[in-house]
This record gives sequence, structure tokens and C-alpha cells, in this order.
Amino acid sequence: MKRNCPRNECASTQIVKNGSYRRSSDSRNIQRFLCRECGKNFSASTSTLEYYQKKRRLNFPLFKYLAEGGTQRGAARFFNVSRKTIENRVPFLGKWAKQMNQEFLKGRKFKEIQFDELITFEHTKCKPIAVGAIVSSDLTTILATEARQIPANGSLAEVSIKKYGQRQSEKVDGIVSVFSRAAKYLVNNFELSTDLDWAYRPLAIQVFHRKMKMKYTHHEYKSRKARGQGFGELKGGNADPLFAINHTFAKFRAFQSRLARRTWNTTKKIENLRHQLEIYTYYHNQ
Repeated sequence: MKRNCPRNECASTQIVKNGSYRRSSDSRNIQRFLCRECGKNFSASTSTLEYYQKKRRLNFPLFKYLAEGGTQRGAARFFNVSRKTIENRVPFLGKWAKQMNQEFLKGRKFKEIQFDELITFEHTKCKPIAVGAIVSSDLTTILATEARQIPANGSLAEVSIKKYGQRQSEKVDGIVSVFSRAAKYLVNNFELSTDLDWAYRPLAIQVFHRKMKMKYTHHEYKSRKARGQGFGELKGGNADPLFAINHTFAKFRAFQSRLARRTWNTTKKIENLRHQLEIYTYYHNQ
């Protein structure tokens, strides 16, 4: 593997090996390097996501624990570490999972996809969040996810404004983000299936047709009432044309405790929800 000096003002390729050391956090031998141009010493772990990280042995077990529905407080008790350690490790695992998802999807192309949004909340139901996702119609792959805030509606709208002020809607930005990220994994002339939400058709035209210059066929289906308690996002009736996305959202609800319909585990920071979505996405895709 070709290496460059980590100093931005140098970035030399004149790099030679310079011994090694045994890393106590995971008992691995780590190669050291020396830059012949500026004399900087660095190692194979320099500039990695886990640089300066302690307790590296915790990473993979914690990844599986969180992907299978574990909570942060529960993880702290289970692994016998402080809650702060878990709080600091979630952003790392989210960034790592995002990189691994990009590697996993690199070079792959999909012809049939489905898109929809599920609604959850941040701290209180007066602060709702729209979670958008694009999945392949064969249920095997989640291409992209995004979580953005939206204003409360219905009976909670007035309460929300009174307690927390006017909440800006980022729904459009979230949909555009998901479409843009997924576009690189789609063949030209692909098929997109959604429900009849007012935003999906114009934003699909804006991103896929005008920006990406892609051809596609957009199938729209009327939303159907969900089944009884216990079935999450799955719909009642006969064959569901949006089964792939609804089944994926049902798994989101089942494997991410903060997304369950009846739970005391809530999202305190929307950024952590995004990290959790990346963690589950990689776990699901693998």
C-alpha cells in the first residue's frame, strides 16, 4: 500500500518502515513509518477513524449489539464500561459503517428500487423526524438513509409551537439527499416505486432527471392502512406493491429500539439517529 506523509504541508511519498510497536488496546503489532522528506514519524493507525481510541476490542461486539436493538445505557451495563464510552463510540461506528457501506455498494447497480419515509421523534412527539430510505425491490440492500426534522402536525402542532417555537421542515432536503446518494448505484432507465406523497414526484424529477440526466419510470401507489399492533410498517390486505420498503421499515422498528412504536428509548440527538441508521444499514446489507 502506497503511503503519503500525513503532514499536509509535506505529503511526500518518500516513506520507509521504521520499526513497530505492540498496541495495548487490541494486542496488535502496528508498523511505524518515517518520512524521509520532513522526518515525521507516524504509524499505520495514524489518520484512521480509531486513532487515539482506547478499548478497540469493544468496537465489533458493540456494533453487533447496537445493530440488534441494544440501547446505549444497556451497552454500558453489558460491556461494563461507562456510558460516556458508549456515547463516544456511536459516532465512530456510524462513520465506520458509512465507509463500509460505500465500499460494499461500490460498482453495484440496481434497476428496481423503492422509497418512503417513516416518522419518529426527537426527545418528544412534539419534535417529529422523517426517516427516508431507498431499498432494492428484492429486499437485499439498503442504498441510502437520511433523518431530517419536520414540524409537528395534527393535534400536536399547536402544542409544539407553544413549547418549542416554530420548527423548520427539512423534509425536502432529506429526500434530495437520499436520492442524490442513491443515484450512483442505479442503472439508467431504472424503476422507482413510492406512495402518493406530494414531494416525491417533483423531487425525483429534480434529482434524477434534471440533475443526474437519468431516465426512469416512476410507479406511484396509494398508501394503505397498517396492520394491527405488532406488525410495524407492514400493510394489511393482499400483495403490497411497496412490500420491500415497508418490510425494511418494520425491521428498522424491530432492530432499533429508539424507532419502536412503543418505547421509552428515544432519540436525544438527531445526529446519533443518523449514526444508528448507518450501523443498521451495514449490518442489514451484510
